[in-house]
Amino acid sequence: MRRSWQILLAVGVFLTGSAIPISAQTPGRVIGLVRDASSSALLVNASVTIDGKNAARTGDDGRYIATNVVPGSHKIRVQLLGYAMSEGDINVAADATITYDVGTRAVSVALQQVVVVGYGSQKRSDLTGAVASVTPNVDRAPITSLEQTLQGTAPGVQVTQTSSAPGGGMSIRIRGGSSVNGNNEPLYVIDGFPIENNPADGDPTTAGRTNTAPSNPLAALNPSDIAAIEIMKDASATAIYGSRGANGVVVITTKRGEGGRPRLPVDAYSATQSLANRYDLLNGAEFATFANEWAVAQNQTKPFAVPASFGAGTAWQSAIFRRASMTNLQLGVTGGTTGLNPTHYALSGGVSQQNGVVTNSDFKASHRAGMSINKLVASSSRVICLSRV
Repeated sequence: MRRSWQILLAVGVFLTGSAIPISAQTPGRVIGLVRDASSSALLVNASVTIDGKNAARTGDDGRYIATNVVPGSHKIRVQLLGYAMSEGDINVAADATITYDVGTRAVSVALQQVVVVGYGSQKRSDLTGAVASVTPNVDRAPITSLEQTLQGTAPGVQVTQTSSAPGGGMSIRIRGGSSVNGNNEPLYVIDGFPIENNPADGDPTTAGRTNTAPSNPLAALNPSDIAAIEIMKDASATAIYGSRGANGVVVITTKRGEGGRPRLPVDAYSATQSLANRYDLLNGAEFATFANEWAVAQNQTKPFAVPASFGAGTAWQSAIFRRASMTNLQLGVTGGTTGLNPTHYALSGGVSQQNGVVTNSDFKASHRAGMSINKLVASSSRVICLSRV
């Protein structure tokens, strides 16, 4: 009989995997406060973990309560964004409550440099698109058009003049052409407003004419009002502007008002242009003599009986070309108030005229300011007039 009881006890131990417990252990609790070590202020929403498992969070009173903690030794950790992590060792007894208060200090973490791309952000080291920055220097040389500020200043940007007429269009290629039949011009964004420029398009004011060079709409933008130019060279620009940015994007930021006393900037210059070299041509009598000699060499009749009767004739180069003048005058006023609700303003206007070396090829652009005032920043001038003589 005794051996039967021993066999039954052995089978019970084998089935349960452990001996029959003599007494059950009740879990314990851990409570405490989380404070700022410097100001002793209670910290809200701090995370408390025990052995790497989420146990509790502090409430509005900075108090936390971690329940159902298995009796024994544990590692407790307290974390809060902007504060140093705090760790400690606790020993929880069965059916007991222990108190563990934490004092942590605030820490400052330096953020990595980011560049805004479309609707998100990336670290500058991860940015795949190339960006070139250009600051126009109108004091170095007379500049009548925006494209002239990009000539030789931005790597990977090729600027060619499609028309030699004053105010004529200029072509910009950012890392070469990307289309055979389509437009290869980049997208221009002036203070957030996109402008598409295609020098190949005809001038609507010259409808019906032939052999007329297209005007350049960007020539009406006053270069003196440009504060900075950012050139987005790669297809990453399409993340913001879609397919219009496939050829690159030229982002233009105009000057804005600043707080303080009013400022009155003045920009004025005058210059002249002339033809560098002229062709050495025959006059009327010399041309008639040459024509007769050529006819004799070809066994033909002389076309002119008296070549000397033509005299000097008309100097067509002198009739077409001239010494042309360039004038530019820009006036402005900027300023603003300081304080909690600052108001900034910027107003500028002027006129720029360039007479071409060819007669009747003049260009005149009137820059007038559309003053905008707000409590943050004010945009600079807006060009509303462009005339071609």
